[in-house]
Amino acid sequence: MAAALALLVGGAVSCGDDSGSPPPADGGAQANGISSPESAPSRGGGAATDEQGERESATGEGAGRGQRDSGGGSEEFVTPGGDNSVQEFGSEAAEADVEDAAAVLHAFLEARAAGNWAKACKQLAADVLESFQQFTERSPQLRGKECPEVLGGLSGPGTKEARREAAIADVGALRVEGDQGFVLYHGAQDTPYAIPMRLEDGRWKVAALAGVPLS
Repeated sequence: MAAALALLVGGAVSCGDDSGSPPPADGGAQANGISSPESAPSRGGGAATDEQGERESATGEGAGRGQRDSGGGSEEFVTPGGDNSVQEFGSEAAEADVEDAAAVLHAFLEARAAGNWAKACKQLAADVLESFQQFTERSPQLRGKECPEVLGGLSGPGTKEARREAAIADVGALRVEGDQGFVLYHGAQDTPYAIPMRLEDGRWKVAALAGVPLS
């Protein structure tokens, strides 16, 4: 479970050091392994169109796994001979949980891509928001700042095109154990990723700023 624990502990925002320097993770395109804004997704879980984005902004939710994602379960993410602690974490989630988690993940990625930091913050787990608060308390120049301002600062200076590519996510599975989980998905270039999730008050929330490549 080493990789799973690393994602659970390290996936959320680091609070930085006593010098007040920002956390190393930017939550933008580079964290999701983006190589070129022009490259296109090879699966069906690409970034939403402008029309879809407007509809989701009105509802506050993503489009859900049924419309956007290929599914298939976690077996397709297993790496022979590799560290599969995330792929084998807990158990396969029920279809309803997969759809709920996928909708929240899409809402977060697409809000971040659009620079809608307030909406992106609504999808984040409580421990991520708490780490933001701790970070601002240790940084005089950020003291009193709220999540949207902090998240916006962490997500720059990536280009809009790169952030849109980072929103590509074809969700295949959700592994769960208690109130913790991992969404497994294919991003740009068909690269497999995992991102930790938390179940809070019956709703899945994103527990990191970016997915971690699986190997």
